[in-house]
Amino acid sequence: MWELNYILNDLASLAFVIGIMVYIYGERQLYSLGSRRMFFTLVRSTCAYTAYACILDFTRIFDPLGIPAWMLELAFFTYVLATQLLAVFYVIYIVSDASSNASSTGLSRSSLVVSFLMLVPVMVLLVSNLFTGDLYSIVADVTGRGVLVTGPLFRLLFLIMIVEAILALMLVIRDSGFLQPQMRRAGGYACIFTLALLMLQFAFTDLQLMSITFSILLFFCFVVMTTSTFLVDATTGLGNAKMLFSSLGYYFSREDEFCVVSLELVDYDRLVRDLDAKMVEDLVNMFSARLSTVDGMMRVFRVEEDRFVMIGPPPSSRTCRRFIMDVLDIAGEEYAIGALTYSPKSRVFMIPCPAVSSSPDDVFDMLRYFTPARIALLDIGKSYYSIIRERYSFFVCDLRIRQDMERRRDIVEMLKEACQEDLFEVAFQPMFDRDGRFLDMAECLVRLYDRKRERYVSPVEFIPIAEAEGYIDQITSSVLLKACRMIRHFGECGHRLTLSLNFSSRQIFSRRLMDSVVDTIGQEEVDPGCIKIEITENDMIEDFDAVRSMMDEYRSRGVGFFLDDFGSGYASISRYINLPFECVKMDRSFMLKAHEDQRIDALLRAMVGCFHLLEFSVVFEGVENDDQLAYVRSFEGDMAIQGFRFSPPLDFGSFCRSAGVEPVPQDGPLR
Repeated sequence: MWELNYILNDLASLAFVIGIMVYIYGERQLYSLGSRRMFFTLVRSTCAYTAYACILDFTRIFDPLGIPAWMLELAFFTYVLATQLLAVFYVIYIVSDASSNASSTGLSRSSLVVSFLMLVPVMVLLVSNLFTGDLYSIVADVTGRGVLVTGPLFRLLFLIMIVEAILALMLVIRDSGFLQPQMRRAGGYACIFTLALLMLQFAFTDLQLMSITFSILLFFCFVVMTTSTFLVDATTGLGNAKMLFSSLGYYFSREDEFCVVSLELVDYDRLVRDLDAKMVEDLVNMFSARLSTVDGMMRVFRVEEDRFVMIGPPPSSRTCRRFIMDVLDIAGEEYAIGALTYSPKSRVFMIPCPAVSSSPDDVFDMLRYFTPARIALLDIGKSYYSIIRERYSFFVCDLRIRQDMERRRDIVEMLKEACQEDLFEVAFQPMFDRDGRFLDMAECLVRLYDRKRERYVSPVEFIPIAEAEGYIDQITSSVLLKACRMIRHFGECGHRLTLSLNFSSRQIFSRRLMDSVVDTIGQEEVDPGCIKIEITENDMIEDFDAVRSMMDEYRSRGVGFFLDDFGSGYASISRYINLPFECVKMDRSFMLKAHEDQRIDALLRAMVGCFHLLEFSVVFEGVENDDQLAYVRSFEGDMAIQGFRFSPPLDFGSFCRSAGVEPVPQDGPLR
């Protein structure tokens, strides 16, 4: 029987270690998402089980050497007691880490109480056994070999273990909503495995399977608590992004069809700004509770503060249609928060899986790709199936989205390479007077070359991506440096050149970028008055006072401003009187409308007259043919003209030659 005890303990330990390693392998990608503490816990626990099996085998290997039984007993119980003490400390750590928001994380206080109740009785019995031997003890038989002899409290320990196994199973069932599918499945197997060991112990009382059974139960309960702590949203109790990633891996492994639905609260920032934190939390909880009741939904997650993601039925099924309509109904509902009523504005999109997305990484790429800024740039009505309502919008992603995503990845790689090697090119579009004479002024336009397709990428395509990925400041710095060197080269040739650069709405508020601009101008030893910053009307809508403050600081350092794309935004003309603009550039679309509509023509002429009275220079952009040139010449007063009618954007060599300046060499100061 002693040999059978060793064999069964070894087999039980080996089986559970293999099970844990399989689980770790299946969830290995969670490690990359930041759940390092959870995986360190798994690995440490697995090593502990291996050490447990080795200690048991130690008594068998070294028993013939004549080691006294009391030393074996002391070593054995020291290890077991240390394991229980570590378990207690770990539970205390979990309590201190999660008890403050236990009710919201799914790790309720009742679960913690149950965990302590599972630890304390066994610890008391183990400690008392060191002095009484009432559980079991190691004695020598007639052959001199060590034998475990059970005591009167052994059956009490057995009953405690039965209760613990049942409590663990109840814990899995109750908290199944807070566990990823793999953990629920592993938990069911672990409970069945421990119950089988207990039944085997009950049938054969001479077996010693209690310690390994208790270790399995402890391990499983701690993993459940750790999982609940790291994979659950603290406010709603829903799974977070890590749990979504894990759950997607499970559903993809089943090779069944399902859909992923993202619901984004578009006006969440306004909600946070207008309401206090408690009201926002109540609203989010009401919203998540309503989503959890949708028929046909498998799981719901809160992956960001303003985004919920649901896993639903197959896209082609009738259940999915009802599921989507229920989600849209919830998106269009009104929610009462105290005395207030809130009507959220939502953006919903569905990803069919695995038809469109074939892995968790693909799903997360799509979730990152379809941000509000990018959706606003899409022609959803033409590219995707969509439903647009006052309170929500809904569209379905199809295979064409892959082309958009792959193209975006290519552009990101091009931007990264261009920033590392300074591969951005600058084109200069000169400005002329009404008679076609060069005015020693030009606009700097950045160019990005696609080596694979052997053509330039449109700025409309790569500038928004550069802003989203954080490359825009580096691009601006590169363009500014080349502009300063061109101005210096013109100055060395006896010409004063003025160049303008475009700033995005975010950049105008960046004090760090302002310091970088001033430092670059000083290092290149050029006149700050030769650099002009172009900003659009839309850049001033959100915070007009902040824009004016930053413009005043730039002006105090000698840098001027042009108002770009006038007529395409919503700013009031009365505001410009108090802003330090030197020039207003009329948007091409405004000019084309005025050329065809007499009322708009009268309005445009009046505005141009007002700008002249305010001593603003006026530039007409996008003049491309003789008819447009004749229309612009019909305006009174001085003005500048920019467009293909006189000159397209030029590279630095062509620009220098057009201005009568000796071009700099390719490896000169512009490169």
